Amino acid sequence: MSRIQSFLLPLIICMYSGNLAADAFRPETDLEDGFLETVEEARIVVFPTTMRDPYLTRYSTESAQRIVDFLNANGIGTARLWESRLALGKPAGGSQRAMFDAAIDEIAAKSDSLELEADYIVMLDILFPPGQGDRLQVFGIHMYMLTADGQSAFSFLLNSHHSSFSSARLKSSGGTAAEKEALAIKSTGIALKELRREIADLRDCIQQEAASGPPAKHVGVLSSYERLFDRVKGAGLLAGYSAFNGPRSSASFEIAEDYPARPGEGEGNAVLRLTLDVTSWAGVMQTFGGVSPESWKPLDWSGGVELSFWFRGSNSGARFFVDVLDNRSRCSTADDAERYTYEFVDSFEGWQLISIPFEVMRRKEIYNGAPNDGLGLTSVHGWGIGTIRTRGETTYLIDDVSVRTTPIHEDVPDGLSLDEHVWSPVNELPMFGGYSKSARQKSADEQFVERVLPDFSGDAAAAAEHFAQTGWNAYYANDWSLAMKRFNQAWLLHDENWLALWGFATLSRERGKLQRALDYYELAVSVGAENQTLSDEYRQLADQLGQ
Repeated sequence: MSRIQSFLLPLIICMYSGNLAADAFRPETDLEDGFLETVEEARIVVFPTTMRDPYLTRYSTESAQRIVDFLNANGIGTARLWESRLALGKPAGGSQRAMFDAAIDEIAAKSDSLELEADYIVMLDILFPPGQGDRLQVFGIHMYMLTADGQSAFSFLLNSHHSSFSSARLKSSGGTAAEKEALAIKSTGIALKELRREIADLRDCIQQEAASGPPAKHVGVLSSYERLFDRVKGAGLLAGYSAFNGPRSSASFEIAEDYPARPGEGEGNAVLRLTLDVTSWAGVMQTFGGVSPESWKPLDWSGGVELSFWFRGSNSGARFFVDVLDNRSRCSTADDAERYTYEFVDSFEGWQLISIPFEVMRRKEIYNGAPNDGLGLTSVHGWGIGTIRTRGETTYLIDDVSVRTTPIHEDVPDGLSLDEHVWSPVNELPMFGGYSKSARQKSADEQFVERVLPDFSGDAAAAAEHFAQTGWNAYYANDWSLAMKRFNQAWLLHDENWLALWGFATLSRERGKLQRALDYYELAVSVGAENQTLSDEYRQLADQLGQ
């Protein structure tokens, strides 16, 4: 790959479905509301605009003066030009977002020594690709708006994935300094129009939030299909359900009363019948409030520990994914919900009550511009289920999708058996979740130990060492599911294996369970483990938690 290719390829920001975004990409910050409240009275310093490529940086005072004039004319603080240049150096980072963040850090560091006497710092940064010869083309516009102490308050970027940028055709047939300056002036106008739009959108957003209030608290049953049956007949499915599919794949669904009975069902029960024919991906999802992103209304699942549902399998071997559509960008009207997912295999016949701990779900990147702030469960927009392949057209049944507030292993519904009716991935929780094991689980553990010990001459400690090392290999391959299974097997063989205990600590930390991670670090150290990295991680986490 050439130097130019390696520079340009990471600059792409993938937008979901490939459509142009109307607005800029503005990372949300905790300071944006305060910025809006104080900006009219704020003192603002504007640095000369930079025009950068990997080889050269030029500056435009005219662009910066236009920014000053715009801010003053539109009641956005009292702005003045800072005539000294602030050098950002070459664009640095593996993606445009990384370049954006790196420049913010550079502005903060270099402006710290200046006596600016300002509330906010503004700087426009216009990026050009390298080696264009006699032609010029802008590939990115960055507007930095920072507090006096260097925190981003209202910064945003524009590129070819945004309609205002794309329609401007920021190109020149010549490569002179004058033509680069002309492109900078044109880019300045685009950035200022976007600034006006972003401020107006945030004001509208704050009003919408005040009118709608916080998400409604909802745990327990989400979808019990007999409640929808009468509403659905002849009218299409309501309640935010929709099918999705990839190339050469199809998904359809209906509510049905005629189906093989499931354990524990009440009289007049109905289920969701899902028919799939998949070679890429397909499934069904429920979004709360309606099907379109404009009509979504999130629910607060806080206090929930597992997502459970009845699933009638056919032992097809199909690998299913279950997604939670968590938080999305503030006041968004697009599907930029953050996906958290878990996979299971249709490896059984008949009905099973599947219950998936939220803890074992991992973030799934679908390049839709979603936030990346963890599975918070306080603003959930929906859930979905699908698969990546079926053997021709296959039908599955789903019922009683619920958010559980107690683990299924601690609170099995009346009339059901943990051995016969329940499936939950407890082997992906440290120490199998600490739950009392069913007869089936105890038997599986005994069979595992009997099977593997002969390979290690009956030495349980050596067997544990092997499975713990296998777990670490899986962790480094980014397969957390397999890693936790292997750590659990190692712990089952020898409960003082420090590598397995360290694995529990590491995966608990990765999942955001910091106090639990600290407990496992303490256990790993207490069994006599002597490893400097382990000790350092333990000490750092203890300091982080103030313990």
